[in-house]
Amino acid sequence: MKFKNMIKLLVLVAFAFIAVSFSTNRASASAKVHYVDSFPKQMRGIWYEGIKYKGKKYVQGMEVTKKKMFTEDSDGNEYGLVLHNVNEKHVRVNKKAAFEPKYAGYYIGDDGKKVYFVNSWNTKRSSKPQSLLSYTKFRGHKMIVLYDVAHNTDYGLFRTIKLAKEFADKGN
Repeated sequence: MKFKNMIKLLVLVAFAFIAVSFSTNRASASAKVHYVDSFPKQMRGIWYEGIKYKGKKYVQGMEVTKKKMFTEDSDGNEYGLVLHNVNEKHVRVNKKAAFEPKYAGYYIGDDGKKVYFVNSWNTKRSSKPQSLLSYTKFRGHKMIVLYDVAHNTDYGLFRTIKLAKEFADKGN
């Protein structure tokens, strides 16, 4: 009897080992990070965010180009971020610069869609992302969801001012 129990135990351990190895392979495949040095084409263009502040609605525009994501202040000055290849060697970080150097990448989320992230240039590759971007739809219209990890807030960006105001009205 002891010999049969030992064989059963060994077989059970072997199956457990195989099950664990398959489950970790699947998780690591979906969490694989791909680094990019430009924003995807579907995210490029002018996007609008609706903001409700003290009972009034405001709309802020943001432009996304191949390498930059920026907005303009009331004085006409542009500020934002510029993407660099994660392997570039000669990127300088100037705290007074209008465009902060960053690197970006994506991974495949649980729903099978690409989730983009943006990190400051001085952060390590293994660190948690500071911002997450996802391309989706709202009532059949294109939308970018921007999640700021540091402040635990999300923003909805739309192609039209009307949709941005409508989304702000919903309290999102």
